[in-house]
Amino acid sequence: MVKIFVQEHNHELAIGNQIAFVRGHRHVSEAALALTNTMTRVSIRPYHTYEYMVEQAGGYLVVGFTMKDLYNKLDQQRRTSPFESDSEGALSYMRALAAKGPHFICRFTTGLEDSNIFGAALISDEIEETYTWLLRTFLESMNGKMPKAVLTDNDEAMRKAIEIVMPDKIAPNSNSHGSL
Repeated sequence: MVKIFVQEHNHELAIGNQIAFVRGHRHVSEAALALTNTMTRVSIRPYHTYEYMVEQAGGYLVVGFTMKDLYNKLDQQRRTSPFESDSEGALSYMRALAAKGPHFICRFTTGLEDSNIFGAALISDEIEETYTWLLRTFLESMNGKMPKAVLTDNDEAMRKAIEIVMPDKIAPNSNSHGSL
């Protein structure tokens, strides 16, 4: 029920070609979202997909939503889509990079659910065997070329792995948080 009407607080109603831009009249359909996702998978940006949909619909007034609406819907989709875990997403990304060229090596084993990030490696535990595997894989990716220095936090398992894989890199009197 309206108790008071103040003419100065009112505005003209949207007419004709303005109606398409009123928030209540805009909606990104599931078909438009699916098309955008498909085009994105083949490296076509949402902006270009939107322009394509505008052209197919017959103009901005007919497409039914703005580019900002599309980006908002894509953002909402990303935030709500179930990703099994951050590490699985990272592994998937690394596998894709490895498939693109020989200069990116992606080797991994799975076992425990908890993972630790070490450099550019995801490891499931901090034990000598894991670090040994990691360092050997690193050397393989570097075609056997040894690093000039190795910086660590002096983890004992890491120290032992370095002694096995890179015995020349052990410094006799390293400090508690220095280089090996």
